[in-house]
Amino acid sequence: RGMGRGGARIPRGIKPDDGDWLCPDAACGNWNFARRLECNRCGKANPTPPANKPKTAPYGNPRFKEGDWKCPMCGNINWERRKQCNMCQTPKPGVGVEKRDGIGGGFNERQDSGDYKQRDSSDEEFDDMGRRKKKK
Repeated sequence: RGMGRGGARIPRGIKPDDGDWLCPDAACGNWNFARRLECNRCGKANPTPPANKPKTAPYGNPRFKEGDWKCPMCGNINWERRKQCNMCQTPKPGVGVEKRDGIGGGFNERQDSGDYKQRDSSDEEFDDMGRRKKKK
């Protein structure tokens, strides 16, 4: 079995966690972690085995937190901050579509194509990539 160096005496400054247990064999007296089902020194069974705790992480994965949501279309798990699925772009359930009126100063925040200024690109000094055009 294990080669633990434990004994009935807990080292100074060490506080056992909830569920840690003392081996029932008086000759062994080893302190064991709560996760152990048997003593790691002599192999005796834990007299009070831990109850099976239900998983607390959403979707059974500790990487997900409360508030994360599952996409109804593709089944992808998305972080809470996302307003739409990062795989299929389906909006988050329960989140209304906000009106974008362009007051925030963001890039091209116009509702319809009528808001765009008509222009002739051949008259401009710069091309679509922002480079200065050569003079003809």
